[in-house]
Amino acid sequence: MSFNVLLKDLDDWNAEVLKNPHALIVIDVFSDWCGPTTMLHRTLKNLFYELGEAHNIKFCEANSDSIAPLKVEKDKLGCKPLWLFYKDGLEIGRVEGADVPKIEKLIRDHAPKKIGT
Repeated sequence: MSFNVLLKDLDDWNAEVLKNPHALIVIDVFSDWCGPTTMLHRTLKNLFYELGEAHNIKFCEANSDSIAPLKVEKDKLGCKPLWLFYKDGLEIGRVEGADVPKIEKLIRDHAPKKIGT
C-alpha cells in the first residue's frame, strides 16, 4: 500500500483527483521553488495507516508548476503550504498553511468508509 502519489501533470491530476470516485483525495500543492510540506508527512502517513484499511483515502502531492489550474492558487500564497481536499471530483475543503488539526479534522470528517467495513 503506497502512502503518497505524485501528480506530475494534468493527466495525473485528472486520473487521480477527478476520476477517483468515492474516495477522499488529500493533495499537498507545492511548486519547484517551494517544495512539498514534508514536515506533515509523518502525521499524514500515520493517518493513512490508521484509516486507510477501512476508509477510501488517497494522499497526493501536486506540482503547481506542472498543473496550470493550480499555479494561480499557489502563486497567491507564496511559500505558504496549500492543502486541497477532493471527493467525487469536487473540492470539499482547503487549508492554507500547516494547520495540522484542521487538516486532520477534514480527513477524519470526510474520509468515506470502504464498502464492507
